[in-house]
Amino acid sequence: MHPKCGVCKDELEDWQGNILVPESDFSAGKISKVWVVGKACTRRLDQKGVGQKWHQLWELHWLKENTIHHLGWMMADLVDEEPIFTWDKEAVKAVYLLAALAHPELSRGSIEQWSISGGEV
Repeated sequence: MHPKCGVCKDELEDWQGNILVPESDFSAGKISKVWVVGKACTRRLDQKGVGQKWHQLWELHWLKENTIHHLGWMMADLVDEEPIFTWDKEAVKAVYLLAALAHPELSRGSIEQWSISGGEV
């Protein structure tokens, strides 16, 4: 299994995409949701002006290649008394799902039932 673009729904077999968060949340130090968008769709959103509403948190392939680093970064925010970001449960679940897609050994069950809700175009 591979992540899917939240815009065109294509599987991102090469993990070439972006993990986006709402710009307003990012500016406020909050991660309420994440949106996985392929590179081509990111460019189209930027051309339409929609991209300005979203902030790139990570490149999708970074999460696959450096999973422990990124999960550790998120977990530090969850336990730190002065986190860089506060994370909503749905955003944590979405990042964990992506990590489990990259490394199925992280999953305690079937990941097919999970989904990532994201942004609106």
